[in-house]
Amino acid sequence: MPGQTYAQIESGFSKPSVWRVSRVYDDPWGVRHAELIGLNDESRRKSIACATLLEARRYRRVEDGSPKETGDRAG
Repeated sequence: MPGQTYAQIESGFSKPSVWRVSRVYDDPWGVRHAELIGLNDESRRKSIACATLLEARRYRRVEDGSPKETGDRAG
């Protein structure tokens, strides 16, 4: 997962925010989190649960920071 990029699915017509996973860690309660860095602005950082990052309605994996869809689905 580190190094992978994800686009945050947002409502409206705004350009999606694209994030790169910098590291994965377990919090004190054993919940796995991903630390994300903004691809277009590395000063933007956030940590979210990996389960949230893998929710198709909230994020989608992208290649090379391009917001086009990856995987087996047509797009």
